[in-house]
Amino acid sequence: MERAWRISCSHDLPTLYDAAFLAVAETVAEATGEGCDFWTADERLVNSLRGGCPYVRALQSYAEQGN
Repeated sequence: MERAWRISCSHDLPTLYDAAFLAVAETVAEATGEGCDFWTADERLVNSLRGGCPYVRALQSYAEQGN
């Protein structure tokens, strides 16, 4: 919960909903010592983060790669 709040505040997210999922990705990465990509179709979210969360991936980019 605290991590979600920090993410929400630091990236000026309007709700905690997206920040909660980002917090889960960070927590999993921290617990496993491996990267945990967060894939989303929400282009607005991806754009609002402006690269501030390098683990966030746009589903659009996956589709553009022909996968």
